Amino acid sequence: MSLIKVFNFTTCLMVMAGALSLAVAEESLTYTTIILVGVITSYFWVEEKKVFYLSERLKTPLTIIYLLFAFLDMSLFSRSFVMTLAHLLLLIQLTKLLGKKSDGDYFQIYLISLALLIVAAVITVELYFFFFFIVCLNFKTAKFNSMDVSVSLVCKSSSKIPAINSPLLCMSAF
Repeated sequence: MSLIKVFNFTTCLMVMAGALSLAVAEESLTYTTIILVGVITSYFWVEEKKVFYLSERLKTPLTIIYLLFAFLDMSLFSRSFVMTLAHLLLLIQLTKLLGKKSDGDYFQIYLISLALLIVAAVITVELYFFFFFIVCLNFKTAKFNSMDVSVSLVCKSSSKIPAINSPLLCMSAF
């Protein structure tokens, strides 16, 4: 398995960890099912086969539609500002997953995933969630450490410092 495939696979796992943590805390699978379909689509059709991409022209109107949906979500479904924002972040993350990704998009995907994990930790007081939280946090830490190792290997193999133009190098400046 190549380094890029491992990178794409662990990115999808990080997104699922954030979505599942929210589903466990919220005790609802509605948005998690949507994000699961998006992650599978992103991994197999966008990353592996490169058959389907969400165009840049479509991302902004979709985000505006998500904002309009957030008002509906606030009034009818979640009735909580924090949960409405978490659902909005899930939908924005889905949009980022289905489009062509730059280094900034990868960083935003990881940041949204971490934010969802933190929101899930805030909205639940169940003890079983603590174990889920620790497992997810350890996975995210391992992902960032593996990215750091891959950056070190790339920098070591070249005679000069490479330009930051690949998803594997997106965290080298941080």
